[in-house]
Amino acid sequence: MHKKIILFFFSIVFFSSFNFVFASPTINEIMYDLDGSDVDWIEIYNPDQADLDLTSLKLLINNSTSNHSINNSSGSAILHKGDYGVIVASSSLSNYQNKWGTTGNVFTSSFSLNNDSGKIEINNGDKTNPLSSVSYDSTQGAGGDGNSLQLISGSWTATAPTPNVNNTNSSLNSNQNNNDNNTNNTSLNSNNNSNTKTPVILPIKTKIKTNSIAFVGMANIFEMNASGHSGEDLHYGKYFWNFGDGDSKEVNLIDANKFTHTYFYPGEYNVTLGYYQNFYSDIPDALDKFTIKVIPVGIIISSVGNDKDFFIELKNNSDYDTDISKWVLFGDNKNFILPKGTILNAGDTMILSPKLTHFNLNDKNFLILKNSDYQDVFYYSKNTKIKSENKISGLVSKKQIAKNNISYEDMNNNKISLSVPILSLNNSAKNTSDVSDNDKDLFFYLGFVTFLGLMSGIVYFVRKNRFFSKKEEDFKILDE
Repeated sequence: MHKKIILFFFSIVFFSSFNFVFASPTINEIMYDLDGSDVDWIEIYNPDQADLDLTSLKLLINNSTSNHSINNSSGSAILHKGDYGVIVASSSLSNYQNKWGTTGNVFTSSFSLNNDSGKIEINNGDKTNPLSSVSYDSTQGAGGDGNSLQLISGSWTATAPTPNVNNTNSSLNSNQNNNDNNTNNTSLNSNNNSNTKTPVILPIKTKIKTNSIAFVGMANIFEMNASGHSGEDLHYGKYFWNFGDGDSKEVNLIDANKFTHTYFYPGEYNVTLGYYQNFYSDIPDALDKFTIKVIPVGIIISSVGNDKDFFIELKNNSDYDTDISKWVLFGDNKNFILPKGTILNAGDTMILSPKLTHFNLNDKNFLILKNSDYQDVFYYSKNTKIKSENKISGLVSKKQIAKNNISYEDMNNNKISLSVPILSLNNSAKNTSDVSDNDKDLFFYLGFVTFLGLMSGIVYFVRKNRFFSKKEEDFKILDE
């Protein structure tokens, strides 16, 4: 009897585990380019009877070498039959929460989706055997227009995003959670009268367009647009920006275009954008909010090769994937531009061959990494690596660094504060000058003493002449 009970419980555990492992996730919705900003997320649907632990699976983007872990942020880590879960890019989580809240099953992973095209796969650790795989392309729609790509009626359609709920047209079939995902989609009736919507007057809206991640000391691009009651773009009125760091900007809508703003310290900044139809109004007709996370520049030149193989190794020391497209490496009278679409994942390295860069050992002492705006990001000198925060630019040239053989203490993996290199450079200039401060003081003292001696001599000479003149007058012989 006891053996039968033990066998019964063993069977329950075994078959539960079996179903748990082999539940099949379905990639159901993709947000790869929200209004031109980086708020990337992927919706997963569980059509099976078996429970699905999404955190036990991996996310693979564009056949990358990185098989990304999936972490539960809010809601349940377990998707039951008919449940949805949204995997949000870690760097976009706060922006996602600001727009869609924290309800539902939300997960995070360190990834980013290309705005042109890409491939998304879910696997159980084996990258060669995906459980679900989808390729997308901007020609399908949802490219910067606020829509997402959704699996509807067996095909991908661009429509208003529905994270953690049924896809847009799926509400016509109340039995979706009781049917297989593909069967459900093919059963939708697009001609159903219940899909007809009553026209409504839309509110005036304004939208902030920028990256959710910015870097300290580097210009970040901002864009904006306003839409009217029919959803049309507005071309009159004004914007008022508050960047959350004490700075603001007023822009006439007719002149509005791209512009940049630079943050000088790391942190999270709440950006607000108010739209005013009337130039003289104090109350905005529409208001948008956006949170920007500002982080230190994490890209460094971590290593270089020798005269036989002068490779250049770049490393991302930050916790965020970084787009380094069109960044420039400068050497001695030559440069190399990184191609469009170059992304260096958090913690990863990239080794550039001299066959591509055409750099050699003579360039070692002159290596400088600049971003796409030609702002200094990182210096690499003969004895050390110098982290630049863009304020050192212009104070010293790469030739001076090599000539004076300036060295710095590499603190906390090259995270040297701005004052250290600036002060070090000033001290180096002072130490290599021909005359020290002590010498200057000595020269001043000697000059002062010489001046006093000279003046004393002049006074003495004048007084002496007057004395002898007076003596001659005292002994003048008078004729009688």
